[in-house]
Amino acid sequence: MALDEQSKILLEQIKSLNAPPVNTVPPEKSRELFEARPRLEGPKLPEVRDIIINTEGIDIACRLYLPSTDNKLPILVWFHGGGWVIGSVDGSDGVTRYLADKSGYAVLSVDYRLSPEVKFPGPLNDCYGVTKWVYENSDELNVDKAKISVGGDSAGGNLASAVCLKAKDEELKQGDRIGMIRFGSRADVYYENYEPLVKVGQKAISGETLLAKK
Repeated sequence: MALDEQSKILLEQIKSLNAPPVNTVPPEKSRELFEARPRLEGPKLPEVRDIIINTEGIDIACRLYLPSTDNKLPILVWFHGGGWVIGSVDGSDGVTRYLADKSGYAVLSVDYRLSPEVKFPGPLNDCYGVTKWVYENSDELNVDKAKISVGGDSAGGNLASAVCLKAKDEELKQGDRIGMIRFGSRADVYYENYEPLVKVGQKAISGETLLAKK
């Protein structure tokens, strides 16, 4: 199978940087190398804005992507990948733009704190706290609190799974549901009383859809 032409160009550009593998250098250098990588740009959207969400006294930088400003939208809270050590809102900007554009969902990308500076459960608490804030402040964002999903790639998919379980354990939704999509993170378990809620952008993306449900 031939490699997609855009992917081929992107991989050639990354190779031209001649950067060492990220696992062979300190975390700070890994992040610098990651941010220097070329990326495919995402589509233009009607509104993209940076916001700060405070949870447990910690300010978490987030970026909100709106594919439409006319209606109250469902929302996907997105956690980037990077092994819990690298990655950022900027690094996943193209991905989250496509998710918003192709799904019709508002997307909130979360710049959770990274390891090793912040140990577990710090990053999980950041992601859960932001998700809870979205639920409690849905009117401020003009999103539908009954249609909140969480998702992520790789380590972000793991965080999305954990947020769903934490929400279920703490009864965050008081009977409402959280949908989940995840990429590059498998946990081949399907919990009793979980069922599909929403299929986020299914025509554009593939993933697994689960629920955290009381």
